Amino acid sequence: MLKKDDKVILENRGIKEFGTIIRKWRRKEVEYFNVKTERGITLEGVTFNCSFPCFINQELSLKYNSK
Repeated sequence: MLKKDDKVILENRGIKEFGTIIRKWRRKEVEYFNVKTERGITLEGVTFNCSFPCFINQELSLKYNSK
């Protein structure tokens, strides 16, 4: 699983971005993340749920961190 200070790949309204997890928490079986993007913007409450306009691509992020 992803943890604090891991690099992640975000899908932000159809555009892929790289970021770093700065905080992680869990509520009612859902994991939430605060992510600081390479552009310097902090996104709060990001999940893996692809129905939102901005979400973490879990599969690509795990592959990226395993290298």
